[in-house]
Amino acid sequence: MEEKRLQEAARVLAIYLRNLLDTFWSSDDNRSSFLKAVDRALILRDADIEQFSLSFPVKKGDASRVSSWTSGLVWRNVEKLSLALDGARSKFFLPPCLFTCATLRDLELYVPTKLKVPATVSFPSLRRLSLNSLVFTDDYSTQKLFSGCPVLNELSLINCNWANLKSVTISASNLLSLIIYETGGQLQLFGRCCEIMVYGVSLKYFRYKGGFLNDYYFDNSYVDKAEILTPTLRLRHVSYRLYKLFREFSSMKMLTTSSSSFKVVQTYNASELLAQIPLFSNLATLIFEENPVNIYCEGLLRMFQNCPSLQTLVFSEGVRLWCLDAEEDGVLRPQPPCFLETLEKIEVHAFHGNRDELAALKVLLKNAMVLEKLIITCSDSFEGGPEKLKDVNNQLADLPRGSSKCCEFICSLRP
Repeated sequence: MEEKRLQEAARVLAIYLRNLLDTFWSSDDNRSSFLKAVDRALILRDADIEQFSLSFPVKKGDASRVSSWTSGLVWRNVEKLSLALDGARSKFFLPPCLFTCATLRDLELYVPTKLKVPATVSFPSLRRLSLNSLVFTDDYSTQKLFSGCPVLNELSLINCNWANLKSVTISASNLLSLIIYETGGQLQLFGRCCEIMVYGVSLKYFRYKGGFLNDYYFDNSYVDKAEILTPTLRLRHVSYRLYKLFREFSSMKMLTTSSSSFKVVQTYNASELLAQIPLFSNLATLIFEENPVNIYCEGLLRMFQNCPSLQTLVFSEGVRLWCLDAEEDGVLRPQPPCFLETLEKIEVHAFHGNRDELAALKVLLKNAMVLEKLIITCSDSFEGGPEKLKDVNNQLADLPRGSSKCCEFICSLRP
């Protein structure tokens, strides 16, 4: 929850700074002074530049200037480079020397235009690559770009456009982190998609957020920790692509997802997938984000059945019991093996203290037979203060518990 607050604060700050920048760039005098200052900084400095970050709106006539700056940075052995060039048009391109920079270790590009990849690509030292809003032009050049990063550890692909591609392979034996966002470009949803093969990697961390505009394959690859967040799109291809990721990540130890993921899998367009949810034999931690979770969601119950080693269960946005035909005695049938043997900790956040939430907690407490710790954090909009909290704690204390080990029981307001 603390991380979410920091993310929201960062988002608000980013909007504020963006507004300040828009005001700054609206003045031709400010823009001219800025361009001259960068020119002087690069011309007058003979020493190496370890780190350089540039963010400004590109206008007509700026392409050669930015290319000259970038070439100068490469010549000065830059190691960390961030370019955010909003407003770039189709004729804008980065200098070829950037793609053979031997010293570059960290590269961030936000250039919302077609990426022109030169004949030679070689990043022998590049450990981290982040591409934001780029338009990939063809299979060959895109493949060449990824193949030119032999020691890559972290790769982020944020709202990039793959519509011009049929297939591409990402294969970097040292790759540990892969982040993919497809939250923009929804017009591509019903058009052609790209087959993206991730081959021969052992990822410590994988994060995907979006509506599965493209098709992802993980061949001869392993993922330790995954975050997969999808909107509730009742489309058959979304269901199958999500299910495929679950199947290919079945050996992971930690999964963060949303309740909408299971609504997608159990949709009438692909209901047969429910019976094929894979066995997650190593999954120890399951975290739900973005939406409250209905504890009697059929897809969720199937998931619990297939997580025999689950130890920690986290509901970041709360838990509910909405299903009218839930068992009157509150017993899950069949009871998931993890509830009987391994589930030791449950966390519920964004708690309001209403009847639906208490009903869900009653089910969880009754079925978790080896539970040791239940942690509940109240929502920002929790009403009633300490008196209401005391009343809720009394109601929770009276709920029957299946575990005699559940000695740690914490319900508190968020600090």
